[in-house]
Amino acid sequence: MADQFTPGPWEYDLHTVVGPGGAIAETCTSDFDDEMMLANAKLCAAAPMLLDACRYVLRWWTECGFGEADDPWHPSIVEKLQQSIQAATGERLAVAEDGE
Repeated sequence: MADQFTPGPWEYDLHTVVGPGGAIAETCTSDFDDEMMLANAKLCAAAPMLLDACRYVLRWWTECGFGEADDPWHPSIVEKLQQSIQAATGERLAVAEDGE
């Protein structure tokens, strides 16, 4: 499934997240100070890169045989990566627990 969001890289300033086609999001609100709005803009602008990283690590973790199913970290890492990808895209990846 192709991504439906504006491709990265995204940039930011205090109030706006901008992609190649223009403004993507506004971070202004009266509830936050400038420091928090800037932090929110940075996090939003990093979203495409973070999604790519989650996909890469999930693929690497499962296809390269890292984290065998009996490894106590394996289920937790795979689940967190899958949840992050699903939250960003709506897609649910089926990954074998034994790395196959």
